[in-house]
Amino acid sequence: QPNGWYKPKNKPGSDIADRITWKNYLMGRKLKITNPNTGKSVIVRPADVGPGVPKRVVDVSETAINALGAKTDDQVVIEWVDPSTPLGPVK
Repeated sequence: QPNGWYKPKNKPGSDIADRITWKNYLMGRKLKITNPNTGKSVIVRPADVGPGVPKRVVDVSETAINALGAKTDDQVVIEWVDPSTPLGPVK
């Protein structure tokens, strides 16, 4: 659910059908990631989901993390945005 909580099923032991379902769900969707420490945001396209750990985790490219002014392991705010939103830094 947009801006809701999902427990990903593509963890070790899950079947391939679950992984395909998640890949299909992510297709065409976009996320807005905001660094609360800098106020900077970037729009990205999710490529994968998992592994279903208690803390939500998002991996982003070096370009995206630099646009956020963030470092590895910084906490960020993530929200779904309209798929027509252009990718890249939010101005």
